[in-house]
Amino acid sequence: MPINKVCLFFFLSFMLVVPAEMACWVDSGNGKNCQHEGHTLALNEVYENSWGPRCYKCTCRTFGLSCCDTGSIIRGDLPSNCKVIKIGCNEEAVSKTDESKPCDGPVSAVLG
Repeated sequence: MPINKVCLFFFLSFMLVVPAEMACWVDSGNGKNCQHEGHTLALNEVYENSWGPRCYKCTCRTFGLSCCDTGSIIRGDLPSNCKVIKIGCNEEAVSKTDESKPCDGPVSAVLG
């Protein structure tokens, strides 16, 4: 198979599922610990919210609390035979007729 066809195959394959873009933020700290939603975190301690609707992971650093969103949200047009369902922190594009099967077509995913 010529190299340009191999490259095109991989490019199109990766278009089916695009990793989520992460939104990150920092809250100031006191250099010894961090406060988050009523909890005190020690330096380098990790807090993870994996229940949604907004999922994120935070780490207490000397400069403060460093957090990033986790998960994915489907954006853009889907093929007509697909729909979006929420599974944990992620949205997934699946077949309208059988939710156990993935969407057969191009889908993009971004975190909003």
